Amino acid sequence: MTKQEYIKELKQRLNSYPRDFQMDMLDAFEGHFQEGEEEGKSEAEIMEDLGSIDNVMDNISLLYDKPKQQSSHDSSDDLKRDLHDLKNSLNNTIRSATGYVKENINNGNWNFAEEDDGPAETVEIPDSQDIHEILIKGNDGCVDVVLRPSDILGYRFQSRSSIFSQRQSEIHSSRDGDSLGLVVRHGNAKLVVDVPERIRSIGLQLSSGDLTVSKMQLETLHSEQVSGDCSAEALHAEVGDIHTVSGDIDIDQADFRTLAVQSVSGDIELRDIQGKSSAKTVSGDIQLSHQGSEAVAMETVSGDIDLDQDGKVTSVSASSVSGDIRTRISETDYTAEVSLKSGDLDNHTHLYAEKRHKNDWIIGEGTGKVSLITRSGDIIMR
Repeated sequence: MTKQEYIKELKQRLNSYPRDFQMDMLDAFEGHFQEGEEEGKSEAEIMEDLGSIDNVMDNISLLYDKPKQQSSHDSSDDLKRDLHDLKNSLNNTIRSATGYVKENINNGNWNFAEEDDGPAETVEIPDSQDIHEILIKGNDGCVDVVLRPSDILGYRFQSRSSIFSQRQSEIHSSRDGDSLGLVVRHGNAKLVVDVPERIRSIGLQLSSGDLTVSKMQLETLHSEQVSGDCSAEALHAEVGDIHTVSGDIDIDQADFRTLAVQSVSGDIELRDIQGKSSAKTVSGDIQLSHQGSEAVAMETVSGDIDLDQDGKVTSVSASSVSGDIRTRISETDYTAEVSLKSGDLDNHTHLYAEKRHKNDWIIGEGTGKVSLITRSGDIIMR
């Protein structure tokens, strides 16, 4: 297979994805070929470093899953169905992640409240003592969402003008059992949600817009964004599940039992994180500062990985196709399996090192397990 055939097949396999995403991916792979050619590599060597088209698509589909289809319906029946489907899909994710099952979901008695445009004033949810879950959905525009701690359950909604759309955004609120649903339609808006301590679960689906979360304690946080960044600080949750297609993910000072973050073209930065953590991205970089002994897994196709690990090592894995991997692990009780295809190993650990094959190494003789793999990047260990 030639470079031209490789790119042509990749383009065909990406056909079901949005055009902007296709162009981003094709530009990235074209860049890898140019970089490899400048290093004197043949087309065959570059394609071997990148991996087969099947492997590339497996990585992309793992993170992207499938192109998101946006609803264009506006009727109350459609809105009710959207909210109900959203609740079911998010609850299914939460059930599988946390191991608990909520037996019944009340499907009736939906009462909608639509707010007029105007100054952003806090709308307090009446009789909300029995609400323990918030579900938020943003359609047909850019919706920035801010989640902040409060003594009351309420929200502030502000429609934003846009040179691309004359239509004003609208917010619809609904209650379903112990859940509050907030759906924003048409145009751009900012939504600030006041979250009291009794709220245990929050789920979001945003077609476009940023998510900001601060100083919150939850059982589950599930977020799906097509275009937009996610930032969080001082967050404590049993389960965190955060996905974005083209945005960055930045989390600072967080404690999870299980945290899974994924982005297709954005960077991931996790600082002062405790708990079992996994981070995956296609073309972005991953930076993780982890404390504790829980398992850590990082995976990227074309980005770099930086790991700063404090605490006992049980299981650490980092893999990249064409990026560099840098690690600083404070404890020395681990054994690392290191594999490189064409890059270099720079070992500053002073641990026992044995070369097994041409570019495969064993570093250390401890009980913890570390796996570091890159095809065409370098690995630097400290």
